[in-house]
This record gives sequence, C-alpha cells and structure tokens, in this order.
Amino acid sequence: MSYSLVLLVSAALGLDALSVAMSLAMCGIKRRSALIFALLVAVLHVLMPLAGIYFGFSLGGIAGDAADTIGSLVLLLIGIIILWKASREVLFARKKRTGDRRTLEEQEPKKSIVDLENPAGMLVLCISVSMDALAVGVGLGSLRADIFRTVLTMGLVAGGMTLFGFLLGKRLGRLLGEWTDISGGLLLVAIAIKTMFF
Repeated sequence: MSYSLVLLVSAALGLDALSVAMSLAMCGIKRRSALIFALLVAVLHVLMPLAGIYFGFSLGGIAGDAADTIGSLVLLLIGIIILWKASREVLFARKKRTGDRRTLEEQEPKKSIVDLENPAGMLVLCISVSMDALAVGVGLGSLRADIFRTVLTMGLVAGGMTLFGFLLGKRLGRLLGEWTDISGGLLLVAIAIKTMFF
C-alpha cells in the first residue's frame, strides 16, 4: 500500500470527525474540551485499526456493520437532543425580546448545549466517530502495509482534521448567530443519516 493511498484513506476516515467537530463548535464547546476531544479522536484512530487487525476477518464483517450502526445512532441521538434544546433557546430568546428589550445574552449567559465535561459522554462520542477505523483495520492485515506507519498516519490526520473542524465551526457559528446551535444539530443528524443509509 503506497503512502499516498494511506493518506487518502486517513482523510476519508477523518471526514466524520471533521464534520462532528464543526457541529460541536457551532453549538459551543470549551477550548480545553475541544483539544481533549481532538486528542481522543487521534488516539482512537490509532487503536481502532489495531483492534480491527486483532479481531481478524471472521469478525470483521459483523464488526463493520455494527460499528456503522452504533456510531450513527449515537450521532443521531446527540443531534436530536441539540435540536430540541436549541429550538427551545431560540423560542425563549424571541419571547424575551418581545417582552423585554434586553437580549437573552444580557439576561442569562448562554451555556454550551453540548456538555463534554463528562468524560464518559466525550469518550462515547469520540468512539462513535472512530468506528469506521475499526472496520478499516480488519482489511489492513491482508495488505502489504507498514501497520505502525499506517495507523500513526490515520491518528495524526484524524486529529488534525478534528481541530480544523473546530476552527471552521467556530467561524460559521459567528456568521449564523442564534441559528448556530440548530445548524449544528441538523449537521449531526445529516451525518448520522448519511452513515446509516448511504
């Protein structure tokens, strides 16, 4: 397997992480949580392919199908929760503006809709965007590839794309204003549906 092909596979695997990071940044996430999230995604994109190689071909087909389904359901659930909370915030803000000239931000500081302060919640979300790497790992064993270099590249690329997603999402959030959280939730739901059906 040529290194250019390794980079292409790594970039393909990192797309989900990039999209989810954009969505989280649009919904509001602390810088520390974003850095930890990116680091966990990078580490999992190293460990998941190694686990896939270890489990082997017999488990590979089952693991690949289950991985996609579980990851998609987690993203779908988080997207729906974000949409529900965000729509309530937008309605609350409009009601406040109707009855009071002060904006919502002046009356009550906005909190991040996505709570990644809980380590278990962050780990589950990181695993959900790293599931594809498990299925890819199953196939690595049959290829003539430098396993260590390949999985290290996958980790570095996924971590870098996650950080880029956070930066891009933050900029988009400034442009979208109060519709930022709803846009982030819709993006997560779209990613989940795309992963499940396409």
